[in-house]
Amino acid sequence: MRCGIFVVALLLALLAGCAAPGGDGVPPLRFVQGAMPTYPAAAKAAGLEGWVRVRYAVGADGAVGNPQVVEAAPEGVFDAAARAAVARWRYAPDPRGLGWDGVESVVRFELGERVLP
Repeated sequence: MRCGIFVVALLLALLAGCAAPGGDGVPPLRFVQGAMPTYPAAAKAAGLEGWVRVRYAVGADGAVGNPQVVEAAPEGVFDAAARAAVARWRYAPDPRGLGWDGVESVVRFELGERVLP
């Protein structure tokens, strides 16, 4: 049995992608790819866990732009790692050619054990 550190990212935007289009004709976001954030070494060594709420825009091509931290706990510890991860996420293109503003997701940083075969 080997122990490892892993990161769990909760993508609230994934849930939005499961919803039907609203009455205003705006299609839902559909997450298509992304990477887990890199756990900051100092936080990992200190045994810190936390989360970051990030607000961003999704362009008509599905690329994420302008990720900004809205809220975090603990403040300032995981912000840069969360912004960097979100910036690499991709969504399905907007069939309207417009994109979405004000999208929010929570990225969680948790330490734990994983049993490897």
